[in-house]
Amino acid sequence: MAERKLTNQRACPSWKRALDLCLVLVTAPLWLPVFLIIAVLVLLLLGRPVFFSQTRLGLGAKPFTLVKFRTLRHDADAQSTPLD
Repeated sequence: MAERKLTNQRACPSWKRALDLCLVLVTAPLWLPVFLIIAVLVLLLLGRPVFFSQTRLGLGAKPFTLVKFRTLRHDADAQSTPLD
């Protein structure tokens, strides 16, 4: 049985990347107003910062920054009790 060598190929073909970008551009008018409303609600109800960012490991253990709306109090981790 022949062994397959792993090569450093892109995980996503260029046509798929182009399709993803086209879909984002076409659907942006639908989801941007929703994101704006969510951002205003988070700002009014929880205050600043509106976004939470975290570095995670992605494909090939390559780090990337994840950004999402904050849904907990700003000091929630300091107020919680440690898990044993």
